[in-house]
Amino acid sequence: MDAEKLREAMRENHITVVRMCRELGISRKAFWSKCKGLSEFKQSEIVKICELLGMKDGTEIFFPRSVVKDTDRMR
Repeated sequence: MDAEKLREAMRENHITVVRMCRELGISRKAFWSKCKGLSEFKQSEIVKICELLGMKDGTEIFFPRSVVKDTDRMR
């Protein structure tokens, strides 16, 4: 998860943390915990985030290249 890209996309789309949390139905604490990697976003939350940010998919944010490359090496 690339939290910086998520924050950047939120800024570009004028989505505040308060609004994002309200739309996702989670607390700010839960949101930041997920952004820091202490817990994971649910699939439904990823879909909602992509909708709010007008993204086709969340690959760049939720599956950055470093994660994809590490997974490829495991094969």
